[in-house]
Amino acid sequence: MTATAQDVRNLDLTNSFGLVSDGKIDCLIAGEVSCYVNEAAFGDCATKAQALVAAHLLTLGLGGG
Repeated sequence: MTATAQDVRNLDLTNSFGLVSDGKIDCLIAGEVSCYVNEAAFGDCATKAQALVAAHLLTLGLGGG
């Protein structure tokens, strides 16, 4: 299962991603995050790992936010 924008927002305790659209987050997950998180390798933890990587990239300002 692939992470969604809502999965990433659930990790955002300070509402730092409030101005980033769901579409932008979904594109980040589909593009950049997929380079770091292999669903087969992460198994049941893949969705959480994808959301964490996306949140990390957004926090660093690398997600176009």
